[in-house]
Amino acid sequence: NVLHQHPELGPAVLELFRSIPEEADSHRLVVSREEELWSYRDMLRNSSRIVLGLCEHAVQSSSSSSTNNNNSSTTLSFDVATTEAVLSCLQSWIRIVDMDPQLLEETVLVPWVFELLGDSTNGGFELAVDVVVELL
Repeated sequence: NVLHQHPELGPAVLELFRSIPEEADSHRLVVSREEELWSYRDMLRNSSRIVLGLCEHAVQSSSSSSTNNNNSSTTLSFDVATTEAVLSCLQSWIRIVDMDPQLLEETVLVPWVFELLGDSTNGGFELAVDVVVELL
């Protein structure tokens, strides 16, 4: 897997996946027949599980845990660039693609987003808020 060997590519790959549904939603996408646009949107919906899996992998790959020796609590920290890329990608797919709600219910990403809301000093707080707004 390329992302295992080169994790620094993660944000760029996520940016690419973020833009795919946005192109389907824009007027720049020229199709000869309306059915082609609906077919494209169906393909996006069918690809949602793959994109969520990619986002989950990016989160797991970029997280590191640290333990506070004073009170033995463990906190997770995430690479800011990857966190922001995952949140942007997730927001785009939730906003534009008619995803199966069960996929969102099954993913670890939703609890992760709420975890990010618990710390406004992290790099993804505002984007996490945006994702929650899209979920609602």
